[in-house]
Amino acid sequence: MPGYYSDYNLDIGVADAPTATAISSNVIDLGPVATNTLRTLPGPKQQYVEIFVGETVTSGTGGSTVTFSLESDSTVNLATSATVHAASAAIVKTALTAGTYVYLDVPAEQTYERYLGVRYTNSANLTAGKFTVRLVDTKVVGNILTYASGKLAP
Repeated sequence: MPGYYSDYNLDIGVADAPTATAISSNVIDLGPVATNTLRTLPGPKQQYVEIFVGETVTSGTGGSTVTFSLESDSTVNLATSATVHAASAAIVKTALTAGTYVYLDVPAEQTYERYLGVRYTNSANLTAGKFTVRLVDTKVVGNILTYASGKLAP
């Protein structure tokens, strides 16, 4: 795991092992707003969704992929009308080896619904793979895949 300060309250998923498409084990409650159902994220710095691959992804299907998306919704299960704010491309399982970091740029100018989480969309059922997900303002140096607006960064 990275060697920087991390707020436990910003952990979106800890050692999540989604065998099928699922949402993260934790969803951040951005709190109620009295006059509006939408809010912006606090802080002047660029924020990222950091996805750490703690266990190499495998599946019985060759070419299986995982797509990560940052979503907000008015309900904690992200099932009512989730809005996708950032997403990776479909990442082939062979790129998701233990120790790899995937980053999504969090759009600061957007408004978010009350609950914020990550959806793991798998093209086939996974037989292994664990992800720890959190909001951060610094990227680690190392084995990194970065996605902005759903495109692989140069």
